[in-house]
Amino acid sequence: MNIVNYNGILVQFNHLDGGILDRCIRTNYPIDAVTQLPLYQKLIKKDDICYDIGSYIGTHSIAFAISGGIVHAFEGSPKNYDRCEAHCQNFNIITHKVALHEIEKDCKTRFNDCNWDDCGNIPYSEAAPEQQIKYVILEKFCEENNIPWPNFIKMDIEGMETLVLKGFSLNKILSKKPNIYIEKHIGDPTRYSDYPSCVSIAEGGFDFNIIRDLWGYNVYKWNNNNLNLIKESIDLNPVPEEMVCIHKDKAV
Repeated sequence: MNIVNYNGILVQFNHLDGGILDRCIRTNYPIDAVTQLPLYQKLIKKDDICYDIGSYIGTHSIAFAISGGIVHAFEGSPKNYDRCEAHCQNFNIITHKVALHEIEKDCKTRFNDCNWDDCGNIPYSEAAPEQQIKYVILEKFCEENNIPWPNFIKMDIEGMETLVLKGFSLNKILSKKPNIYIEKHIGDPTRYSDYPSCVSIAEGGFDFNIIRDLWGYNVYKWNNNNLNLIKESIDLNPVPEEMVCIHKDKAV
């Protein structure tokens, strides 16, 4: 039936492709957008402005809306965007067909859109088809489109977080001291002509320690429904892959 059960709220996903998440929905396998609802309900208050950066087909955007947020969903893949828009239309989610970068560019490039299946139904060698991508700088785009600064940010953009986070400033996008959930990608980057993916600090990418050392956040790992403070240096090594960032001025 392609239905996702958000703790009693049933949502139909009619526009599935061959990706891993799509397969999980088809087989009723638990997905992050549902299993992490307790976390999102902890981080999101009613009418909080939520940015879903890398919204894919809308599963997390819907979770944020169910948690009480006013959601802006950012998706750069035109193919994914159309599916995201269709799934989100009943939840008053505002969708934006843009990918984020540290530069502005409109280009045709192979692009990691997550529409491949690790079971081999869609080989990884055939993943990331060429698409027309509109790259924007998040803060500038939000200012030009009168999008309010967020109370909550979720970012899952396949390595591009190493560039996008460089454009965050304390007096604009971080002015409300938003709670931040980051899926931090690691390992060898898969790069295409205009898709840099994960960029190391040595190459000019973001130093994740800035979140704690300069932005004033505590950084946590979400594990077994608990937030566990990370005290060690944060880099592009394997852990932590998922980061929950809460400003030191806020209670956990």
